[in-house]
Parts: sequence; C-alpha cells; structure tokens
Amino acid sequence: MKEKRLNRLALLAVALVVLAAILLSGCATQSRCFALFPPDTVTRVETETVTQWKDTTVFVRIVSDSIFVNDYMTVDYTPPTIDAPIQVIPTITIRPLTARLPLAHSRAWVEDGRLNLGLWIDSTTLRFKLDSAIATVTTTETITETLIVEKPVKEKWPRILMWVFAGAAFIMLILAVVFFKLK
Repeated sequence: MKEKRLNRLALLAVALVVLAAILLSGCATQSRCFALFPPDTVTRVETETVTQWKDTTVFVRIVSDSIFVNDYMTVDYTPPTIDAPIQVIPTITIRPLTARLPLAHSRAWVEDGRLNLGLWIDSTTLRFKLDSAIATVTTTETITETLIVEKPVKEKWPRILMWVFAGAAFIMLILAVVFFKLK
C-alpha cells in the first residue's frame, strides 16, 4: 500500500510539474510577451517644400558726365557793292539756348564764331521694384515612426476560473486513470 501511495504522489508531482511548466511557458507579463514577440514599427517620411516669393528693389546709380561739341559757324555776308554806300558789318547776336530734363540739361551758344554745345548728365540713382524676384525655399522633412502595439487583453475572472477548473478536472481524470490502473 505504501508503494501505491508513493506511485500516486510521484504521479501527482509529475502532473504538478507539467502543469507549472505549461503555465510558465506562456506570456505571463506584457514585457515578456514583447520580448518574445516584438511589436512592428512603421516608418513614414513626409517631405514638404514651401517656396516663398519676395519683392525686392534694385538701385542703379548713373554717374554724372558732360559732353562738349564745338564747330565753326559761318554767317553769310555779302560785301557792299560799289554803287552802294559803305555799310557797317552787322553784329549778329545769338542768345544761348538751354534745354532741361529731369536727369540732364544742355546748352548751345556761339563764342568767337564757333558754335558750342554742352550736355551735362546729372548723377542720380534710379530705383526699380522687381516683383517676386527672390525665392526662399524651405524644405521640411517629417519622419514619423509608428509603433504598432496590440493592447493586452485583460483576462476576465470567469474565463480564468473556467481554465483552472478544466485543468483541475483534467488532472483528476489523469490521476483517476492512473489510480485505477495501479489497483
């Protein structure tokens, strides 16, 4: 009888070891499950390019300058005839001519039988506004890494109890079979 009792205890010990091995081999904690089955990751790269156009003003400087031109001027003069009385040579007076513009002025005059022309360009700075002349390009790259983690399901007590009772019934069935075979 003592031998039967030892056989039963040995069988019960083996059954308990097998049951413990089954329970401990599963994913008991979330960290252990993540170690056995790591979560998937999805990496997505988005590139966004933005171009901004800005107006600008360009300044062009015109340097002052002057030009002089002269040439001989002939005046038609007919000498007096023998029959005519002696005439005095008439004096021709030509007033200087002047022309003015916003950026230049000019003058023409006669001096010592020469016709002179002068052109003076005033120094100035011209301003031009250029529409959409400067482009600023900004590139933004966004890297999104998504970690796909399945939410662990919380076991409900009725379900756990069902498995405990099923396991206990299975162990009792095995023990009953062993017990009746040994008898």
